[in-house]
Amino acid sequence: MTADYNGEPFREPNFLIFGTRFMASMIAIGVCLCKNQLRTRSALYKFSFCSISNILSSFCQFTSLQFLSFPVLQVAKSCKTLAVLLVSFMVLGKRFPPFEYAVALIVMIGAGAFFYIYAETTKGGEGALNWPVGLTFLVLFILLDGFTNVWQGFLSKKYKTTQWQMMLGVNFWSMTLTLLIQGADNTLGSTTARVLSTPTLLVDCSMLCLSAVTGQLFIFHTIA
Repeated sequence: MTADYNGEPFREPNFLIFGTRFMASMIAIGVCLCKNQLRTRSALYKFSFCSISNILSSFCQFTSLQFLSFPVLQVAKSCKTLAVLLVSFMVLGKRFPPFEYAVALIVMIGAGAFFYIYAETTKGGEGALNWPVGLTFLVLFILLDGFTNVWQGFLSKKYKTTQWQMMLGVNFWSMTLTLLIQGADNTLGSTTARVLSTPTLLVDCSMLCLSAVTGQLFIFHTIA
């Protein structure tokens, strides 16, 4: 999101989301066909809830990188534990031991100290006006990603959804919605043409999609 390709930055997070979800959907549907797992006990529309939150969280994550560095993003992810605990309580009414809240709060305080130091070191610099915007996107990313994980866990436990069914259901909705978004703003064709005509951009996008899909395999395996 910060590198230049032929003198121009690549600022199309929706295309990256679509590419990742398309690749994941193709893998999941292939495995589901081989294992005869296309039929699920959960209604298909229920996957759309965590799919929408997943799209929005990915958008916020990629957008935050336009304002903040990658190490800052990684530190922010450590606050996700508290978000998951809070979302689990608000959405599912699930309660956790006070110890877990305490640990999550301590981690958040540490991350907050890091952000404070980061803000102080960028005062008067190029990123001085940008870091609050980036931090806002980070907070939204953490909350939305927390809801995504909580809802996926709920579907897995209530409907006995398998790893591959979950992967297919979530990514199918994400792929469809991002495709509609890009079709509405007429960016899919031009962005695809640019990626295909710029070898370095094509390699970077492919590596990002591949690594994201690999991460999904571990995440859905853990949930299921």
